[in-house]
Amino acid sequence: MFDITDGATNALAYDGAKRVIHDVLRAQHGQDAVIRRPISAQITIPSWQPASYVAGIAAARTLAAFAHQLMRDYARKARGEGSTWAELAAPLGITPDHNGTTDPAEAAFLAVAGKSPRRFDTPTVSWTCTSCDRTITDRGPYNGHPADNETGHTTSCGRHNTEITHYMAELDA
Repeated sequence: MFDITDGATNALAYDGAKRVIHDVLRAQHGQDAVIRRPISAQITIPSWQPASYVAGIAAARTLAAFAHQLMRDYARKARGEGSTWAELAAPLGITPDHNGTTDPAEAAFLAVAGKSPRRFDTPTVSWTCTSCDRTITDRGPYNGHPADNETGHTTSCGRHNTEITHYMAELDA
């Protein structure tokens, strides 16, 4: 599964994010936007740092926003490949009771759907089904029957028909 406690992976991600932030700073403000200076007053080893930490904050925030968008895009792709909202909860960092909901699948859906633009709109997520190659409107894991949660599949969609068959079998069990 997904483990955010892996130190080597975290170091790689941190170093990569720092490189991207430095690249953004240089692109926006020129080569002098990143300079070598001591890490701190106590650690005098020089390292590459933003010349302006305020500009560094803005660049880091931009990177975080794009990383969040990529996470949502990848979740949509995973849904298109057949992953359930419950399966996406762990990689999204969601555990039971996350954000006041006890169902990780619902919390995963809401994390990807985001807030609806209008107060009474129902949140939805659109993705492309790799089985029928159609754009699907997903209303989340709230209703039991797959046809109530997802619209847009073709009538011959193998994936959707399999989900319906499994759902009906669970009702009969």
